Amino acid sequence: NSCIIVKSAGNDSSSHYVSSPGMAINTMVVGAINKNKDVAKFSSYITVNENTVKPEVVAPGDNICDVPNLGNIGSGTSYAAPLVTGIAARLMHEFPILKSNPSLLKSVLMSGAYKLPSAEGTGLDNESGAGIVNYANSRYIMQDYSYASKENNYGYSKDKILLENHFSVPAKG
Repeated sequence: NSCIIVKSAGNDSSSHYVSSPGMAINTMVVGAINKNKDVAKFSSYITVNENTVKPEVVAPGDNICDVPNLGNIGSGTSYAAPLVTGIAARLMHEFPILKSNPSLLKSVLMSGAYKLPSAEGTGLDNESGAGIVNYANSRYIMQDYSYASKENNYGYSKDKILLENHFSVPAKG
């Protein structure tokens, strides 16, 4: 309940399918971008028909050197997800409230993201979510945390009890 799972989106954009556990609660799905800040051609995403946006953010994941000075180059959303994990860990270290509040952490990471040039002026983009994850912007948001608000929604169905937290944090202006 009180942790966030950072999950790579997968590398099959043709099927519009995000691999499991991408749709789980407290999961942040990460897509990949290339050096031109375009969504990598392989980066998976869910279409708007699914009533959700996955991935939530993107990070570099195309032609990444996995071990410096050894020349091993790889591509995939599995190269992008660790970058987001590192930023999340750094933010949780700096702002301990994020350690037990995955919804706030996810909101801060998404609010601090830069829109891709191809998605400027839109809400969440199908292929890139909120955009390119950015530590400095997310940190800035947490420094102004007093402006954030929280809302709890409880939903009940025959076999399930759902808890959904909504956080609003100002985007860096």
